[in-house]
This record gives sequence, structure tokens and C-alpha cells, in this order.
Amino acid sequence: MTKYEINPDVGNDALNALFADSWPNHTPHDFLPVLSQSLGYVCATVDGVLVGFVNVAWDGDKHAFLLDPTVHT
Repeated sequence: MTKYEINPDVGNDALNALFADSWPNHTPHDFLPVLSQSLGYVCATVDGVLVGFVNVAWDGDKHAFLLDPTVHT
């Protein structure tokens, strides 16, 4: 069963594994500084394994947009 959560406690290991699976040229990095500045983010898990992610960024005022929509392939 797929579980969707808004702003869950997600670590760099899980995010880097997902991005490496989805984006061939992904270089592991620290996601936490970006996530701390986000309006929010959504993670999808199946049996506790991260299978989807999207970052909701914003301009600090009226506009929000989606960044890094990523799903397990």
C-alpha cells in the first residue's frame, strides 16, 4: 500500500537512493538545507521505502511551484 505524507522526516540516504534510481546523472548531496527552506514536500512510500518525492517551493509571497518531481522507476 502506498502512503503519502506531507513533510515527513526523510533522510539524505533515502532521497539520494530515490534520485539515483530516477536520474542517471544524480550526484549524492545534502537535501536538508533545501527542504528546510521549502514551503513543503510530499513523499510516497511503499512498505517504508521511499518511492516518490516532490518539493513545493515558493517565492516567499504569492507563488508556489513544484520542483524535483521524482518517482522510483
